[in-house]
Amino acid sequence: MKKYKTRLKYDFAEALVAIINDAIGQVYAGADDDKLFIAAIAEVKIRLYKKMETVAGSYTISFSPVQAIALHMLYTEFIGDLRNQYTANRMRQIANEIHRHYSLR
Repeated sequence: MKKYKTRLKYDFAEALVAIINDAIGQVYAGADDDKLFIAAIAEVKIRLYKKMETVAGSYTISFSPVQAIALHMLYTEFIGDLRNQYTANRMRQIANEIHRHYSLR
């Protein structure tokens, strides 16, 4: 499977890290699939932190298939009622791109 590549603005990357932190706090890591989700989304957070070390207006970033699918799960499971419309819309767009990229059902 190919990596998923996208472009993120700095403000969105910051918001995404905050969303990931909230999601990690909400998930009970009892079942194996929950542990796998937490591990994968934590990898996404680390990847974002590494990119954000150098402050820039936007970043091109690639995610492994596992990381990308974890982002898709983050949207479908945790981002239903975000107050920030830009963040919610951008996450929806990313989730749809990942869905098409990996033909998720």
